Amino acid sequence: MTRQSLLKVGTIVGLLFGALGLLGCEGSEFGNPSATVGITLKYSSGDPATPAVGKEPVVSGVWLTLGSVRMARCTAPGVAPDLKELWSGNEVLDLASGSQALGFQLERGVDYCVLQLRADAAQAPLTPGIPPEMLDHELLVRGTLPEGTRFEVSWANVERRLRFELGGGFQVDPSGTKLIINFETASWFNGLDLAAGVPSADGTIRLDEINNFALFQTFQKNFDQSARLHSDANGNTLVDPTELPFSTLTLE
Repeated sequence: MTRQSLLKVGTIVGLLFGALGLLGCEGSEFGNPSATVGITLKYSSGDPATPAVGKEPVVSGVWLTLGSVRMARCTAPGVAPDLKELWSGNEVLDLASGSQALGFQLERGVDYCVLQLRADAAQAPLTPGIPPEMLDHELLVRGTLPEGTRFEVSWANVERRLRFELGGGFQVDPSGTKLIINFETASWFNGLDLAAGVPSADGTIRLDEINNFALFQTFQKNFDQSARLHSDANGNTLVDPTELPFSTLTLE
């Protein structure tokens, strides 16, 4: 199975897909007329009203390389969705630093049933301030355990795809639509004892394809089940109690 992940415990971090140059256009990748679509990627505790602040372990840095965003219209049963690329690139996102913006438009009056995000391996040259360990990696997470031991989780070049099936589909609002992909961090460390990991020579407990692989697999499994897609009805970039998830997640 391919691998890609994110990680954030102790605070809520937002990644906003908002308005860039595409938003001034009247067309879309699908046709006319179109409307703005924004997506926020977030990390929160299982209870949207209660951020996981001060709980263990504590994460100090999260970097993710995004490769593309694609969507597909709903199709008849048995007909494979035709995914259209709305954005592509090789952007290392420093999630701990705050919001970063991308943007696209979708055709109004059309039902969309699939949203796919693809992570990619970071390519040289890296933006100043991005850790050099991100080269050829999709994810890097750094943090500490309660007793002060450092830990690090990383994913190498595996091109993980997160595919959200939107059930009966949704249509973009003429005034714009905002969505939230929320990763419930409360579940990421279920059954995972990071302190049981074997530290490297510098004392850091690393979880990757080589180091502490069993712990790495447990974290992957937890993460794979943590993502939910929500409609951000009031546009506050928070998962409110009334904004229930409306999709299922498939890993490709």
